[in-house]
Amino acid sequence: MATASISPSRNFFLSWKSGDFKIHPAFLSLKSGFQSTCRNGSSNRVHALPWFFTDFTSIQGTHLSRRCSVIVCTGSQNYDFNEKMKLPLDIYDHDGKLISYVDYSLKLLHELAANVFADFKSHESSKNFLKLVKAWIGVDVDLHLRQTAYLAAVYGFLKAVMDMVSMFDDQHLLCISLTSNLSLIMECIEEVLENKDLELMKRFRIEQVLVLNRYFAPSLERWASEYAKWKTSNELKMISLTISSCIAVTKLGAQRISCPAFYTTLAETIQELFESARVLGSLGISYQFATMAGHEHEFLNIFGPKVLHHNTEDEILFWMTLLQKKLFAAFVKETFLHHLEGSFDNQVLARDLAILGLFAFLGRKTRLFLLHMGINDIEEPLKSFICYLECGILFVYPNLSSLLMYQLFMEVVTEEIKWLDLYSEVSRTRQQARKRSKQHPTQAEKEIILSAVFGVCSDIFSNFALYCKKTQKTPSVNVVIFLNESKNLLSLCLEDYWAAYDKICSLTENANLSCRDPP
Repeated sequence: MATASISPSRNFFLSWKSGDFKIHPAFLSLKSGFQSTCRNGSSNRVHALPWFFTDFTSIQGTHLSRRCSVIVCTGSQNYDFNEKMKLPLDIYDHDGKLISYVDYSLKLLHELAANVFADFKSHESSKNFLKLVKAWIGVDVDLHLRQTAYLAAVYGFLKAVMDMVSMFDDQHLLCISLTSNLSLIMECIEEVLENKDLELMKRFRIEQVLVLNRYFAPSLERWASEYAKWKTSNELKMISLTISSCIAVTKLGAQRISCPAFYTTLAETIQELFESARVLGSLGISYQFATMAGHEHEFLNIFGPKVLHHNTEDEILFWMTLLQKKLFAAFVKETFLHHLEGSFDNQVLARDLAILGLFAFLGRKTRLFLLHMGINDIEEPLKSFICYLECGILFVYPNLSSLLMYQLFMEVVTEEIKWLDLYSEVSRTRQQARKRSKQHPTQAEKEIILSAVFGVCSDIFSNFALYCKKTQKTPSVNVVIFLNESKNLLSLCLEDYWAAYDKICSLTENANLSCRDPP
């Protein structure tokens, strides 16, 4: 079966250079050959019950039911792999809305893995009665083969992504990263198939790899046309599409992808690509790509712990705007605030609660961080500051001061911005520096921890002030009073901290001088 060769041409992504998308001729001949293969394939198919593929795609790492497990296909049954390959579904749903790229790719991966597994089963070289006995007692005898089928589908998917990227630039960092990931996948596949059935290994190398490589080409071609509509750099488009593809693979889960080395490497690759995307373009553009592709959650989990390390003005404005938008939208939808609409405007109330929620979150995170660090004896100024942050809503809106209302308020805030880990870098640094276990930190360690706390709190206040200045969104009078009082309490904490610090330095200096005096 002849296949079209695709040369690494820089003209492939015409849309990314001229804005006018055109399909590469190699893809057209590839698709034509692919359709011809599907029409002319063998009509022999595996005899399987209708529920077979449904059960396959819903596997959660547990064995199948007894009824399903006793179905053991042998080499006498023929399953035409090429005939089962279908052209990808449309990238728009029935309402004309663009489908999430991650969800779209995930569906294709499940379908391809099911077909690969059925092909493996139909070409097993021998019957195994011990396997049949194990299946009867509820053992999932095909677990490794099923996981290998998923690995094969992932291999074909990432190989298609790499081929597309290499057409634009075969020396790109993306190609290097994907090549190492593909090597790990192939090693896992070969290890399982060689131990299980050498005939399956030969068939996989000779026949299936070619089909897998071209199965995803038409869908990637169509998605490339969608990404081409974005007015940003070509490299950022490639990186964003690759990130989305890798995240789609992680959605399969570690149970389906039985290759720990690959799964770990893939997570590292995703983080590196996210950082590359941030360097090439603004965080706002990367966030829009992530939202469109369906992996906003991963974007926030990766960058959330680094919010305070993004200290350019544009990045500060991006994070403050995003935090306020998310909290505002969450409070607008909340029903427990409806009984207050008679006294307050709903939009104003939601905007105020979004601000109070951010600083209540800061107060709670600070309190929990200090407890985690072993600091239980907090000085009075700091204790008052933290309590005032956490309970600011009680002073601004006394109508919401009941325990139930406060709990609902904090639940909304925590659920909406739980990805914002303000003290992750501080915790990691201290744990690495302090290997020995102690019940309480030393005075020096306590001073370092408090310094980090005051730094984080000061950054949040200054970042929010910048946000208000640039967006010209002035909080309500009561919220402004709360913010000013909070800053005054923070100033008292800093004065108390530096006074204690100067006292310790003075005592240390006097002790050193006394040691130098002659007896």
